Amino acid sequence: METRFYLHTKVNKNGEQAIYAEIRSPWLRDSSSDRHELRMSTGYSCLAEHFSKEGQKVGTKQKDAKVINNHLRRFELVVGQQLEIARVNRTPVSPTELKQSVLADIAPEKLIAKDKSKTGATGKVMERKPVTFRDWYEIWAKNNRTELSDKHIRHGARVLEHLEAFYGSPFTAEKITEEFIADYRDYLAEEEEIFDSTANKHIGFIRSVLAQAGISTSGKWLKIKRTRGSRGIVFTKEEQTLIRAFNPEQMPKEQLMTLPKKDGAKPKELRAQNERTRRETLALARDLMLFMFKTGPRHSDLKNLEKSDLHTFDLPDGRQIKVLEYYQIKNGKRRQDPCRVALDEEALAIIERYADRSSKLLPVPSNQKLNDALKEVCRLAGVNSPIKRVRYRKGERVEVMFEKWEVAACHRCRATCATNLFEGGADDRTVQDVLGHEDPRSTQVYVRNADREQFAKTLAAFERLGQK
Repeated sequence: METRFYLHTKVNKNGEQAIYAEIRSPWLRDSSSDRHELRMSTGYSCLAEHFSKEGQKVGTKQKDAKVINNHLRRFELVVGQQLEIARVNRTPVSPTELKQSVLADIAPEKLIAKDKSKTGATGKVMERKPVTFRDWYEIWAKNNRTELSDKHIRHGARVLEHLEAFYGSPFTAEKITEEFIADYRDYLAEEEEIFDSTANKHIGFIRSVLAQAGISTSGKWLKIKRTRGSRGIVFTKEEQTLIRAFNPEQMPKEQLMTLPKKDGAKPKELRAQNERTRRETLALARDLMLFMFKTGPRHSDLKNLEKSDLHTFDLPDGRQIKVLEYYQIKNGKRRQDPCRVALDEEALAIIERYADRSSKLLPVPSNQKLNDALKEVCRLAGVNSPIKRVRYRKGERVEVMFEKWEVAACHRCRATCATNLFEGGADDRTVQDVLGHEDPRSTQVYVRNADREQFAKTLAAFERLGQK
């Protein structure tokens, strides 16, 4: 450990002892001696019984304990950064230079003034890296490792990866604002298919790290609605018709084997396929897409469907229908009530087409492979309406235009199924039963996708009224 905190022996009038830092490193070198250490005050004090030598922090019973601990962690971080710069440059730093750099970064103004008046030192302040959100995450992980499980720490690391992928470059904690959170929610829903409670876990983690940095946040962040649309992007009736009409068997080889121009959207699994395999893969993806339009399962549930999940029901008029009845499993938990959806002729034909190819109800590839294939199906079928997304580039918020096929995924099919049901006149309870939502509010978010149908009917009613 390069930095160790300890209490000075002198006790002030409040009964507290100053917290000092002892810094040792081979890259800390005084030209006038062979010593490789520096001792300096952190600018804070506490009662002896509230200081933990093992944990290198102040107990919660100490007044302003959170502020003091944040200061100590930042002190430790800045020292580590300065010594890392010295190591990379292969140039040892003197105790005076290191002290001035630390004081310029984090010490209270009165401590800086006191230090200058006492020593008269005017040593140069070393160049230092900014304290990024990742730095604060590392401090958060270190401080909470004994209190939180490894699962929580790993979750924090995954959230950090999502944040950096969303932002596009390292960023400071101060960059995270309410607008940032709203855009990040959009990113999670549209790119990672992360919604509701899982997205709130991301926001909760961000708030914890910001609290470690001493930045106050609002609980309203957990209630921020996504800024564009409702439950993500859905396929219109016209686009569903294009997908239904898409036939890879009749497509010319040159067009079939052409890859998309945008590097970020190239389906890796499809690039290595030969012509025959590619036609079969795209035909399967098209059929699975149409099946999801009719039934609305998640990918995990679609893959686990068994042939025994098909049941025959007798209607009051004497007809017999096939009903898909299965239990959803989400986050390792099985839903109590089954999902039930009646199958039409198109859905039954798809099941019959693949009856001999799998022991399951349908041969479903992995989520990533299927999503890649769905993008190709939509691209070749001509589903290319423009979609606007918000991204961050070098810290600047920018709007980027995509084509719709680039965001095709299994969850988009699920959202489309819900929209189809609403536009077809199904009530909330029916849609909730098909999608397997335990909370009716989860179903309500799909209603907005069906609003355009309601708007059209309202406008038509007024037009008829005006013609009278």
